[in-house]
Amino acid sequence: MKSFLTAIFQFLFFWIIACLFIGLTNFLIIKVELSSISPHRYMIMGDSHMEQGLNTKYIESSVNYALPAEPYPITYLKAKKLFEYAKPNTLLLGFSYHNISAYNDEKFSNRHADEMFRRLYPLVYFEKVSGIKYSYKDYLEIFLKHQFLYPHKNHYKFLSNQVKQFEQNGFNTDELNATIDRHYFKNDRELDISEISVNYLDSIINMCSNKRVEIILVGTPLRKEYLKRIPKHIIDKYSTLKKNFADAGICVIDSTNAIFPNTYYRDFDHLNSNGAKFFTRQIEGVLRHDSKLP
Repeated sequence: MKSFLTAIFQFLFFWIIACLFIGLTNFLIIKVELSSISPHRYMIMGDSHMEQGLNTKYIESSVNYALPAEPYPITYLKAKKLFEYAKPNTLLLGFSYHNISAYNDEKFSNRHADEMFRRLYPLVYFEKVSGIKYSYKDYLEIFLKHQFLYPHKNHYKFLSNQVKQFEQNGFNTDELNATIDRHYFKNDRELDISEISVNYLDSIINMCSNKRVEIILVGTPLRKEYLKRIPKHIIDKYSTLKKNFADAGICVIDSTNAIFPNTYYRDFDHLNSNGAKFFTRQIEGVLRHDSKLP
């Protein structure tokens, strides 16, 4: 019995040592990943609308760190970390109707939760994130698994900065219904405004001001079929925020109502590669102050 307990103790001892070694290795990998970030004049952040809507090939000294389904709390924490290394002059941040819907609040507890936690752990480690509702226990499981069980070469997924090609998926009513329901409804009831998202958006803007980084809020083009289905209270809040930001001297490029040919869209609310090329060149012209968007 004693020898059995001794064997168990030895196993646990070496397992703990191995986990600590792996954790230290991952910590050093994260440090190397961050130190590899090079400065860029323009940093693009947000969710899939910015990931697919702006192509860094057409904006000199730009980098796109946007990822699908990313809510403002994650963007805030990413920007806070990246500003130390990328040292941008300007942040181009996605700002559209769906960004302020309460569906974003559930991304830390629904099917997106594991992915959100995977993006979160190299930014905060054991620190709890204020203002959002999530299971800290579930977060710890993801953190401990990715930090201490085996080495990772790529903790910061958004650092790949690969220019992706997004082609047209086609347009059908079922796809539109699913998108609208996901963004603005739950159990057939309209979702409220996400005060968490609005607060974190304010935090991003304040951080940019403190870091002396110009922030430009960008609403990428949406098809009219999508626009017509957005609930009125979301539209009203978006319009109010847009006016308040503009009154505060913040540049807002709202192209959500821009008229683009259908061949420029991937689906009802994302541009495809051709649309991104056209839209990015418009934005690049604004950045050079020699053109205005319609």
